[in-house]
Amino acid sequence: MNEMLHIDLKTQVCFFSALAYKRGLVCGAGGNISARESDRIYITPTGCSLDDLRPEDLVSVRMDGTYEGDVRPSIETALHIKAYKARPDMRAVIHLHSYYSIQVGLLCREGDLSAMPPYTGAYLMSAGNVAITPFFRPGSAELADAVAEKLKQSPAVLMQNHGILAAGADLRKAFNLCEDVEFNARMHMDMKGAGALTDAQIADVLDHLSH
Repeated sequence: MNEMLHIDLKTQVCFFSALAYKRGLVCGAGGNISARESDRIYITPTGCSLDDLRPEDLVSVRMDGTYEGDVRPSIETALHIKAYKARPDMRAVIHLHSYYSIQVGLLCREGDLSAMPPYTGAYLMSAGNVAITPFFRPGSAELADAVAEKLKQSPAVLMQNHGILAAGADLRKAFNLCEDVEFNARMHMDMKGAGALTDAQIADVLDHLSH
């Protein structure tokens, strides 16, 4: 997918929006996707299906939240902007209402340091310790603030009763992270913790990554 790096950012957003829909990571109008270019982001519009977007459907929003035109950006625009400000190294943000990620979030309790245990070394290396936030109203400043704070610890965050947000250096990396988390979430719902990596195994993988 290296050729994606040379395609217009708006076209990339539409490509990964459709891919998320086709792979069953969203349904209906659930989820929103953006990519950052300099002092603005290109984000999916509010109330739209990710399945059939065109580049001209996207909304160009400045980093202060202002935009031009009659098409309203996603209700979660502030969530995306705060994510970019919390992680200036990231150029793409994907928020999806993925089935198993939502299920895992429902099982989490206040004070949990991690949304779920890792079941494979590959997941641990890609996602690390996925953070969890309590439920906040979609589109609220409280949700945006909570997720932005968690992104400082992890590139992926599960939001209770809501879904996943993943940030990446580009759209492909953010999308892969969403898929990795959703796959581990499905395994977690099937296995209920049985067979997850032990603390010693986790420490060994992380120690190898640090060298």
